Amino acid sequence: MACANALFLKKAIKRNLIVLILSLIALNGLFLTSCKLRSASPEWKVDSVFDESTLTSQDNPGKVILIHFFASWCPPCRMEFPEFVKWSTNNSRDKDVILVPISLDEKKEKAKSFVKQYSDALNCYLDDGRTAEKFGISGIPATILIDSRGFVIFKHEGMIDWNNGEIEKMISKAKG
Repeated sequence: MACANALFLKKAIKRNLIVLILSLIALNGLFLTSCKLRSASPEWKVDSVFDESTLTSQDNPGKVILIHFFASWCPPCRMEFPEFVKWSTNNSRDKDVILVPISLDEKKEKAKSFVKQYSDALNCYLDDGRTAEKFGISGIPATILIDSRGFVIFKHEGMIDWNNGEIEKMISKAKG
């Protein structure tokens, strides 16, 4: 029993320390690193937080894919997420673009509850960290844009201004 409590306490301290460090770095603007890449997207698979469906990198050939990583415990993510949801709602009609919000929460219910605060229509997926690792994500929120040929053309770690029109311009280019 004492070992279980010590392990739980160790995990809680580690998580809180990580959240604190990520928050401080993000608030200081050090996480706002963008890089344009021209590498093929890695293969990935994520599970829906709302049902038993999965989504993989192979499911939408020829489509532009916008992946947005976040977590309910991440302060910058909580600040940015309402604008992402608003942007997603306004841009969800484009059948050539697949929006893939991916939570890095440990529990499906946490992610589901967080997303439901902002939208009943936005499907969301859960990652155990493997997909984020494949994309080389070291901080959240993070956004990845994959063009219609399957190449990663944009990677941004940190908050994004979803209202300035830049994402729409990149999506237009990504359609080829």
